[in-house]
Amino acid sequence: MGDGDWEWDWEWAKHDGPVRTAEFLTILDEGMLEYFREMASEMVARFGISLAEAVARINERYQSREIDPYPDLLCHEFPEFWAYGVYYFPDEKHRLPSGDAEADAAFDLTRLRIRPLPPRDSPVWTLRGEPDDRGGLRVLDQLRDVADSGD
Repeated sequence: MGDGDWEWDWEWAKHDGPVRTAEFLTILDEGMLEYFREMASEMVARFGISLAEAVARINERYQSREIDPYPDLLCHEFPEFWAYGVYYFPDEKHRLPSGDAEADAAFDLTRLRIRPLPPRDSPVWTLRGEPDDRGGLRVLDQLRDVADSGD
C-alpha cells in the first residue's frame, strides 16, 4: 500500500441512505463517501500533508454544498482533479493541474500558491492528532497502525 492508500472499515457504513460521517461535514452516500476519501488520500500522497489536513481542507470547501448520491457531478473528474483545487489557488491563467501526469507536465507546482490552512479552531478539523510543523495534524501513522493491526 502506498502513501495515501487507506483500508477503510465499511462495516459501520452499512445503512439505508446518505449519512453525515465523523470526518466529513456534508451528507454523503456510500459511493460519495468513498470518492471523498479517495480525494483525501490523493492529497496525502500528492502534497505530503496529513490526513487530518486533507479532510479539513475538503470540509472547508464542501461543508455547505449539497452532494448528490454517487455518481454526483463531481464524479465526471477523478478525485485528484478536485484535490488540486482544494489545495492550490489557480495559476495566473486560472488553471490548475488535473492529476494526469502527461497533461500536467507543463505545470510547475512550485509556482502555484497553496491555499491557507483552515483556522485551527474551525469545526472543519474533524480528525484529531499531533500538530505538525505547518499547523496541520498528524494522524497518518495512527491510522496506518489501526489498519495494520486489523482493528
